[in-house]
Amino acid sequence: MFKVPTADLESDAPLRPDEDVYGVTYDDIDDFLEGKPIGEPAFQRILATHVATAHKRALPLSPQ
Repeated sequence: MFKVPTADLESDAPLRPDEDVYGVTYDDIDDFLEGKPIGEPAFQRILATHVATAHKRALPLSPQ
């Protein structure tokens, strides 16, 4: 059985597919990661999300 991926992040509209909420298809993300060309809107959305979530990839500060 095929199930559409959803993270249920939308409290006003639950069960919306991830691709609809994020605005980029998984194929676009795969192509981006593989260095293939993708449309400019998808490219900008992926870059903007990467920048906005940089804090999640940063190591915590160590106490001095």
